[in-house]
Amino acid sequence: MAYSEEELNVIKHELRQTIQRQMWSRGWSKSDLVREVNNNKQQDDQHRLYLSDFGSYMDIKGKRTFPISVIDDISKVFELAEGELYHLYFGECYKDGKLIGYRSEDFIFRCIVVGQLDISTKLIGALITKSLTNLNIVYEVVKRLYFDNKLQLGEHLIELIFEKDNNRFSKRLAACYFFRFFILRDRSMEDGNKALVRMLEYLKFMPDDIRMEAYLRIVRFYNAQDDWINTYQYAKELEALATDDNYRGEALIYQGFVLRDQENYVDAIKVMEQYSTINDYFKNIALKNIYLTQILSGQFQYVDKYLGMFKNKNESMGFPYILDAYVKYSKLKEAVSLLNDFASVITNLEKHSTPFHKKILLHIMSTKAMLHIKNGNIELGISEAIRAAELADQLGNTKRFKQAVSLIWMYKHLTNDVQDADFLNILTRGVTGNEEIQKSGYDNVGCT
Repeated sequence: MAYSEEELNVIKHELRQTIQRQMWSRGWSKSDLVREVNNNKQQDDQHRLYLSDFGSYMDIKGKRTFPISVIDDISKVFELAEGELYHLYFGECYKDGKLIGYRSEDFIFRCIVVGQLDISTKLIGALITKSLTNLNIVYEVVKRLYFDNKLQLGEHLIELIFEKDNNRFSKRLAACYFFRFFILRDRSMEDGNKALVRMLEYLKFMPDDIRMEAYLRIVRFYNAQDDWINTYQYAKELEALATDDNYRGEALIYQGFVLRDQENYVDAIKVMEQYSTINDYFKNIALKNIYLTQILSGQFQYVDKYLGMFKNKNESMGFPYILDAYVKYSKLKEAVSLLNDFASVITNLEKHSTPFHKKILLHIMSTKAMLHIKNGNIELGISEAIRAAELADQLGNTKRFKQAVSLIWMYKHLTNDVQDADFLNILTRGVTGNEEIQKSGYDNVGCT
């Protein structure tokens, strides 16, 4: 996409004429439009539009160009669809016939967010054709999408950087391996693991801000698999590298999780006390986790204190651990009551696709299976164990997979035909060695 100076002036003029026609149709002056824009803003929005600025933007002979945010604000008060004026915005991205980097970045970002991909593709093409150094603009858009929780929309930009970046040791390319991992980890655990292996090769080349994010996501990914060794290792590395209290606090939180899951309750509480001193946010988390750790050790007097720290049940992701403790210490009535209280939480968890949420759901399924069996409902317990094994397989969680398979095997003599078929299907495709299973047959399979 290449425009002559004359063509750019025509586009700039048409944008301003379109805005002017919209004002005329409403009988608005410039002051009226500015007032409507500011009235339409949120109370905490500091970016108000001033009449003097708007006048400068509208002056075709002037040197000021419209920020894309102002075009968005104007479109709202005109009740136009998002991005409806974007086809006339190209001229604002040029100055003296040259592309303006920051204007282009803002415009590309907004085009992708509102779904105007054809327009963003044209502008990116112009940038890359001019110079491959403009890949930095594309990268900044990807980074903004990540921190705005919209990275899925930028997958094609990540692939473009992989295609065009010739420096395999560049920070930009290294960061993109993290972005690719971040997208693929939610698509499937297999794809996530492959992307993780590749990303780890580039970890040391990443920019500092992205490297901290990468470490945190690595820790969470391994934690979802109950891979205690790697969770603890990378959490320790994150703690050592962290220059920010938030990352340091997150690193300590996951170290505490590992120690707690290994039933090393004393050391877990020591770590929790350590991050409680960072700030009030981590102090609150530490207190919740200390209560939860005490509950897991059999001190049920802390249950009410723990649950009382949440405004509503949907905030408490620790209840599976309380359920665990109830089942472990055979407080079965209390366990059933807890499940009923948190039924809506379980329903909400089933709607999420992230490893974090899936791991919590897997924890609940595993514990429910044992609860049903302890209550004498073997058939329901086996069905829940089959569901747990299937989800553990998706997550690559070997620990939970083995637990579920072992439980089913223990009560195999009580399974029905449907459960037998489901169990065989799990074994022949699960995280255990399926080639040997297929050769040896179902009845020869042993579980440890």
